[in-house]
Amino acid sequence: MFDRNVIIIALVAIFTLAQTTYAGEKKTINYVNKFGPVQERIILPVADREGHVIGAQMRQDRTSSSDSEWDGASFSLNGLFDWVNGSGRVWGYGVQTLKSGDKIFSKYSGNLTRSGEGDQWQTLGEGTTEIYGGTGKFANIKGSGTFKADINPGGGTATNVIEIEY
Repeated sequence: MFDRNVIIIALVAIFTLAQTTYAGEKKTINYVNKFGPVQERIILPVADREGHVIGAQMRQDRTSSSDSEWDGASFSLNGLFDWVNGSGRVWGYGVQTLKSGDKIFSKYSGNLTRSGEGDQWQTLGEGTTEIYGGTGKFANIKGSGTFKADINPGGGTATNVIEIEY
């Protein structure tokens, strides 16, 4: 007959080992999205004041990162905006396709502020990102982070820092 305490200790050890074995990997990812071409854009004037528009756009970005899994990923963004003279709110969804073919699903929201005129303008922005799912290795991914955007007539980038668990 086994001692009841030995059985309890063994079960606790097995349960703890199982928890450790199946715990998701946690890490911080830093990456930069280089804005790619706008595939489609719809802009509608609101007509309540000069320069007020709402709209939607689809864009295909490219990710660079020191993390080899994220470096070179394709990032499809479907976003909405509500701007007055180029400044205002942005929000939408993204699908990041890694080199492995795995996908990561995210949503974002933030604010942009535009300054300058003509060909000498710049738009700066910041906001938050939520990672809510994916495919393959990242099927159960979740996380959150921040982004900072810098857009000018020559293009744009968004620098991202996210904490993920999968």
